[in-house]
Amino acid sequence: MSDALPNAPMDDVICCLDKLNQSASLTATEAAILSRSTTAPVVKAAVLARLLHRPATNIETQLCAQLAAELPDVTATLRSAFPEHCSALSVPTVNPHPRVTRVLRADWTDGAARCADLRAFLDDYVHERLPSHLVAAWLGTVMERGMSMECLHDMTHAMKDSGRTYDYRGAAPLAGRKLVRRYPTGGLSEKAALILPSVLVKAATNIPIASNFLVARSLGFTGGTWDKLSAIPGFRFPEPGDESIEVMSRCGVAMTVTHGDLNPADRKLYQLRSVTGTIESHELIVASIASKQLAVPADHLLLDVRYGEGAFLRSEAEARRCADAMLSVVAEGGVPCSAHLTDTPQPNGMAIGNALEVAEALATMGIGASSDWDARALREQRELVLTFYGLLMLRAHGSATTDAWVIEARGWFESGEVGLAFETLLEAHGVRPQTIDALRQNPFGTLGLSGVHIPVASAREGQLLRIDQRRLGHLVNFGLGAGGNDYGGAFRARAGIRIGFRIGDHINEGQPLCWIFSVEPQVTDEFIVAVKECFIVG
Repeated sequence: MSDALPNAPMDDVICCLDKLNQSASLTATEAAILSRSTTAPVVKAAVLARLLHRPATNIETQLCAQLAAELPDVTATLRSAFPEHCSALSVPTVNPHPRVTRVLRADWTDGAARCADLRAFLDDYVHERLPSHLVAAWLGTVMERGMSMECLHDMTHAMKDSGRTYDYRGAAPLAGRKLVRRYPTGGLSEKAALILPSVLVKAATNIPIASNFLVARSLGFTGGTWDKLSAIPGFRFPEPGDESIEVMSRCGVAMTVTHGDLNPADRKLYQLRSVTGTIESHELIVASIASKQLAVPADHLLLDVRYGEGAFLRSEAEARRCADAMLSVVAEGGVPCSAHLTDTPQPNGMAIGNALEVAEALATMGIGASSDWDARALREQRELVLTFYGLLMLRAHGSATTDAWVIEARGWFESGEVGLAFETLLEAHGVRPQTIDALRQNPFGTLGLSGVHIPVASAREGQLLRIDQRRLGHLVNFGLGAGGNDYGGAFRARAGIRIGFRIGDHINEGQPLCWIFSVEPQVTDEFIVAVKECFIVG
């Protein structure tokens, strides 16, 4: 198997960045990967900014010197902002960027000046008057230094105001309806955002609700519902404004994305965070999520704050702190909200990758053959969606208990009405009836998943003890290309991995731990070994 895997160099880089996120020192090999000519300047800028703010080894000091020489404008600006950290770097011949210097330093004493600088900084970035690698240096700085609550508040509103605000709560066609939405912080194999909208479509037939359901691109090692829905032939996201209102009027739910003039600052920063290893900054998480929610406000927002091995927030304590910050910023912006903390001890299902996750979500909703999937995983996903639905309806219409809402919606799954509601949602978003019929009859074929899939066999007999979700997600998104975006890699909707077992299951030697779905005819032996190492069998 000699063919090179697409995007493998990016996968190497992501592994190095993840090591930085764990506060571990870089090896000489990792420093060489980060400094090579094929590593993107945005990555190098973020790494340089991060290393300058932490105790560095000799290897890291040498890496800083090399990166500083390659990025004179970044170096000049970092030296201007943090002279105490940059004395060992060579003095560039270019001038620092004055506004970026102020944004990096973040030591304003005047709130009006802070707000003006942040807004101008984002406006320059959105309109491509500011190089992306200077913005990446700012992301790296925030990752290491954090951000004050005052700065976080102003950054959130500056991001929201980088485009238009679309407030549908007073729209005449939706009169009398409560707008509800659930939004996650991200997790591996997270498909609630594919399933919950169909429950809301069904509910909207006899309950006065609607949902401007907001979805995003893939981020880091996690998938994005924007990318997953894009794997469905013909699926079209409505434009913000009248078109979204019309879709909500037709089926109760409009799947909303940040295109056009809806929060363009977050659209660009989101993708840049994904390739620079700066996703896990609490402040950047809060600003990204809160700015989107305020740009498309709802009558009630449920934040699904994920934590653990399959999420960006590694512990429950981290998740609680981040949730509190989001609740504060969003509520202060005029959107009532609540939070639910969700643990991620293993993937939320058996599929990782856009089209594969759509296929599993279809089975969860009763479309296609459920026998293709692990019944336990389907049940787990269904119950989680029911929990979210019950919490949303309790907030929007407190006339019944959470349990009562859940019991009613569970019946919709059992009767097949959720699957029918998903078909209604697809039709309202431009999917042709013939495609909907094909998805019902042959989801794998319709989604282009009937091609190459390579089994990865277990090298030993034993119990599946753990799945390295971060590494597995990185391999799918950056190794196979499922998470490619404007800053790194080609986007491949059909790429992914289908897991064969749940944690605690017994595995025989030679049984497939998983199957790799690749758009390439071959993958390297090294990639297969890397996937196998994600499954801990003992």
